[in-house]
Amino acid sequence: MTSSLTLSRRIEGRRISNMECVNEILDRQQRLAAMASDTDSLYSIVDLQMLVEHCRDSAKSKILAYYAETYLVVAPAPEELVLHGAAELKVSPSNTAQLVQDYPSLIRHKNHGMLPLHVVVAATGVDHVGRVKAFLNANPEAAKVLDAQGLLPVQIALLHRAEWEVVKLLIDVFPSALQYPFLPRAPVPGQLRMLIGLRPFHMACSLKYGLSFLFQLLAESQDSIAAVPSHLIHNKAHFL
Repeated sequence: MTSSLTLSRRIEGRRISNMECVNEILDRQQRLAAMASDTDSLYSIVDLQMLVEHCRDSAKSKILAYYAETYLVVAPAPEELVLHGAAELKVSPSNTAQLVQDYPSLIRHKNHGMLPLHVVVAATGVDHVGRVKAFLNANPEAAKVLDAQGLLPVQIALLHRAEWEVVKLLIDVFPSALQYPFLPRAPVPGQLRMLIGLRPFHMACSLKYGLSFLFQLLAESQDSIAAVPSHLIHNKAHFL
């Protein structure tokens, strides 16, 4: 138990260290880009643009190296995974938006059936709403796409206990997601089998979300409780 906790802390510590480094590089890139666009700048525009490119390449290299180390793939990971890596690394919202701007074609790139949005909705934590928004604004249609396991982004978000604002972003873009049942592809982990066939509202009930979250989710679609599964009706303890 202790060794498992220690390993988990080391992994998280490495992620934070890499995230801070990437954010620092991308912050510098944005400052340099602002200087390059200033016609009154005292610095050479060409030199500034070269520094911007250097920052962009450095950030990409750091992200791909982290991704390769995390998923034990041959380093460096393919350039096509830079947005997936940034989502996993939890790069800040403004820098995530910068990466999306730098690599616009990769917003629709799938890695093992997963778009960058599928990765970021699972990457809960600091600035989660802003990070999800950066990917969603660039590719709203991604909210409608099933991942390799047959799950919608809103279902992934619920499984990872995302905050209400993240779920709201996803259903605002794709309201019909509230009517989609949880139908993951086999094999289904034992702890998730109780969720099979449930719509998002019923999923949230089974996952024991708080009443505030449930009331807000319920308000989005009264139709989502049209057919309440019997095991939720009998399990009243959560609501008492």
